[in-house]
Amino acid sequence: MQQDTVLEMFPFVAKISDEARQVFDRNVVYTEHDKKSRFIEKGEDVAGICLVTQGALRVFNMHPSGKETTLYTVTSGQSCLLAVNCVFSGVAYPAWVNVDQENTKIISIPAAAFRTLYQMDETIRDFTFEVLSLRVFDLMTRLEEVSLYGLDRRLASYLVRAADGEGVISATHHDIAAELGTAREVVSRILLELKKKALVETSRGSIRVLSMKKLAGYGEG
Repeated sequence: MQQDTVLEMFPFVAKISDEARQVFDRNVVYTEHDKKSRFIEKGEDVAGICLVTQGALRVFNMHPSGKETTLYTVTSGQSCLLAVNCVFSGVAYPAWVNVDQENTKIISIPAAAFRTLYQMDETIRDFTFEVLSLRVFDLMTRLEEVSLYGLDRRLASYLVRAADGEGVISATHHDIAAELGTAREVVSRILLELKKKALVETSRGSIRVLSMKKLAGYGEG
């Protein structure tokens, strides 16, 4: 069952050579984690790369005031950019990582084993470059939003990205504030404005987008 999940979430595993697959199977570790538990502390040596098969991890920085700012989220079928970088560079992890959803399931590959796999197999190398390129794009998009847009537009953009297929975002005002690096009261005020404009409706622990198109264009011009 675990191997079936790996192949479903990370199809590249089915394409690696038999020799590489033996190394992969011999070293892979399966773990499950509770929401809000710490996965990596800032300054730690990274034990290896992680592949999320269920749930999510939140990578964030913390200001001296204690306010958190999310750098990115690693969801099902994804791996962590910073962890991959640390595995090859040998530097300590530069941020914190918390488990962001209940029953988050992770596949870990020890650093030495992954470096061996990287040398052995072209498919592993392609996967590594894909992780790096996609995450760099995500980070550049976030930096652009922070530098160019007001918080109201950043919040609207976050809601559009985070909404599920039915337009629902399962997050508290505190969660969103941590995501955007601001105060909960500021998020509550902007959400109230969006609610007055009939763009969203709110309930305890969740938000529903009423007009995805209008919300995506909110704050432009």
